Amino acid sequence: MNIFSRFSVDSGFKYILTTAAIIVPLICGGIVLALVSNSVEAFTKFGFFHFLFSTNWCQTPGHESYGALPFIVGTLLTTGLALVMCIPFSLSIALFNGEYYKNKPLARVLGTIVDLLAGIPSVIYGLWGFYVLRPVVMTLGLSPQGSGILTASLVLTIMIIPYAASLSTEFIKMVSVKLKEGAYSLGATRAEVLSRIVFP
Repeated sequence: MNIFSRFSVDSGFKYILTTAAIIVPLICGGIVLALVSNSVEAFTKFGFFHFLFSTNWCQTPGHESYGALPFIVGTLLTTGLALVMCIPFSLSIALFNGEYYKNKPLARVLGTIVDLLAGIPSVIYGLWGFYVLRPVVMTLGLSPQGSGILTASLVLTIMIIPYAASLSTEFIKMVSVKLKEGAYSLGATRAEVLSRIVFP
């Protein structure tokens, strides 16, 4: 009886997982279909390439013109700057937790803090950027209104540092200890091990 009940539980769990695995792609496909079907009329009237490469955005009735190039460029620019500014901080945290103080109490505490920061919703970072970071940018005279590419890039940088640091720490820990010990036995310094073994 116990065997049959276990079999039924396993079968039920398998069906649940299979159903969930099928539903997720269907939901994603439904989202794409809804976006495409609702935008076909606009693309037909104004042109797909006009929407992508035009800089004119006018909502006046009878003179509508929608060009998303400034928004696309702004998104790519803020994302690129955020990734560049994120590297020094996330890499430093990863090296601290994954190599220099690996498995030490301080590294575990810092790792927990990083994981907690990664769990904060992005809207909280956005509100913090608007009410805290924006006035600082205005005070420093970097932007008259405090909003722009720089502010958005700084908020994104702070937002992605925990994720990048956590992933980089795991990648560093995955490097074989035998490879690093072999390099040390041949006289390599820690900087050489990091540059040639950990980050080849």
